[in-house]
Amino acid sequence: MELLFNGVLAGGGGGVDPDAQAFITAAGITDPTQVGAINTLVGRLKTASLWATKLQAIYPYVGGSAFSHKWNLRDPRDLDAAFRIVWNGSVTHDANGITPDGTTGYGDTKFVPNTSGTVNNSHLSVYSRSSGAAGQQCWEIGSLENSGVQRWGLAVRRTNTLLAEFYGHAVLGKDYLEPANVDARGFFVVSRRASNDMSAYLNGVSKGNAATAQTNTFSSLTGPLFVGATNQLGTGAAQFSGKNLAFASIGLGLTDADVVALNAAVTEYQTTLGRYVGVISPMAWTLNNTTNGNVKVDATGQIGINGAYWWVSSGYSALQTFGTKRKFTFLPTASSTLGLWGINDVTGSPQYDTIDFAWSKKLSENYKVRENGTVKYDSGSTSAVSLDIQVETDGTVKYYRSGSLVYTSASTVSANWYWVAAGGYYVFDTSFTTGDTNYSANLTSSSITVG
Repeated sequence: MELLFNGVLAGGGGGVDPDAQAFITAAGITDPTQVGAINTLVGRLKTASLWATKLQAIYPYVGGSAFSHKWNLRDPRDLDAAFRIVWNGSVTHDANGITPDGTTGYGDTKFVPNTSGTVNNSHLSVYSRSSGAAGQQCWEIGSLENSGVQRWGLAVRRTNTLLAEFYGHAVLGKDYLEPANVDARGFFVVSRRASNDMSAYLNGVSKGNAATAQTNTFSSLTGPLFVGATNQLGTGAAQFSGKNLAFASIGLGLTDADVVALNAAVTEYQTTLGRYVGVISPMAWTLNNTTNGNVKVDATGQIGINGAYWWVSSGYSALQTFGTKRKFTFLPTASSTLGLWGINDVTGSPQYDTIDFAWSKKLSENYKVRENGTVKYDSGSTSAVSLDIQVETDGTVKYYRSGSLVYTSASTVSANWYWVAAGGYYVFDTSFTTGDTNYSANLTSSSITVG
């Protein structure tokens, strides 16, 4: 059989990375979209210098079967030493990844922290497609000794917190992170880079850092990490997860920049496979009228507002939280006077002469596209119509007016830039698009659920 991907023979090289091909062959992947997604993922990880230096095990959960989901992309040999997974209990395997039943199902990675891990230089990651519930006591990946003093694990929503532990235990005063988190969807990473440096991340954004020096050890973590549960040494699998998991990795410590690059690669991978979860992360815009008030998009996608017409004072939110293909739409009212909104490499209230990418309007002026103070496009009109800024997967910025493309920027954005807005625009409606999912809020309502 000859498998073509984008017109390229995928059997013995021919455009497909050899490491990607080794996994594709071992896992029996034949679907062209899946082949392309794996090939691109490997390429992105190599370009970011993560593949050979930071990643020991990568579980892309592709192919839809227990067989295809067991393989380690980094080393696709059917051996314990290659950290291929052995499934236990009841685990559903489908196109969206793995979903343990929450009571018996888990995977044994064969990765033993005591022999394969590196003290003070480690990371874990999980991509979850399930929101979870407030009272769940479960782990998505982990191993702990029977007394609980030494732990290595990641629980993406454990009683409304993101619990990340490296060699630590909350009760016993060791090192851990437990930032608030009410939604288990997204890409979660915990990384330890030194005895006094551990961080947790959601979708490439830091959720907290532990900077107190600890005396750490893997001496008692002699059992392998489990996915879908934790390996409680002396007892077995415990605190089972029932979440739909679409990716996991184990390896050395990741820097902030490493996490941003890994998040971008995994987000692109999930989007290609049609299983990206477009969750709006917490953000707040300061909006005012004669009675004052505010509007906030929280982690559950709920927008709360009071009052009728609002004007944007200032606000910002992380650009990368909107996925790989993002669009930001403003529909000003006829009484809009001045202001600007767009994308900037710094937070806070933007300025006409410094904002990197923006739709803007000054008093008595037309609506214009500005980039670092230079007018790139003049609409020739003061009419209040739909004005969009869209960021493509490769970072290209495109500007639309009434749904029509009017200008494509010669510059690109990075994943860690920000949506920003400032000025005196009366706003009738705003919307954010993640991939094919549109989230909008009509600001004349008292409240609305985004989705």
